[in-house]
Amino acid sequence: MPSCKPLYPRIRFAGKQPSIAPVWGAIGLLCMSSRHKGLLLIMAALEAVVHRVPMAAFAVGGLLSLIDAGRNGWLVPPLDLPALAAAVHAWADLDAAGRVAHSRAAQATIAARYTPEAVLLRLLDVYREAGWRPAAA
Repeated sequence: MPSCKPLYPRIRFAGKQPSIAPVWGAIGLLCMSSRHKGLLLIMAALEAVVHRVPMAAFAVGGLLSLIDAGRNGWLVPPLDLPALAAAVHAWADLDAAGRVAHSRAAQATIAARYTPEAVLLRLLDVYREAGWRPAAA
C-alpha cells in the first residue's frame, strides 16, 4: 500500500441522493468497484467524465475504453481490492496540479470520443469497412 495519510478524514459518504447533479462538484474521485460490465456502469462513468471527475475502477466492460490509466483515472484488475485502494491513494497523493490534470483529461476524453460528431465519424468508419460508399452528388 502506498504511504500516505489515512483517507478516512477526507472521505464522505453522502447516502442516497434524489439527484446526483448537485453532488458532482464535491466529488474528487469516483471509485467504481463494479465487477460486471453493464449499461448503468458505463452511463455513470460517462457522467463522471462529463463533470471532470476522474475514476478508480475495476477494469471491466466499457471502462477499458473510457479510462486511460494514469491519465484520467486508474484501472485495476477486477476484485483486486488492494489495487483499488492503491489507486485511491495514488489520487490522494496527487498535488493540486495533478488533480486538475486528471480532471481535464477526463473532460477531454468526452470531447475526443463521445461527442455526437466523434461517434458519427466512428459509425461512418464502420459502414465504410462494411463496403458502404456515399452516393455521388
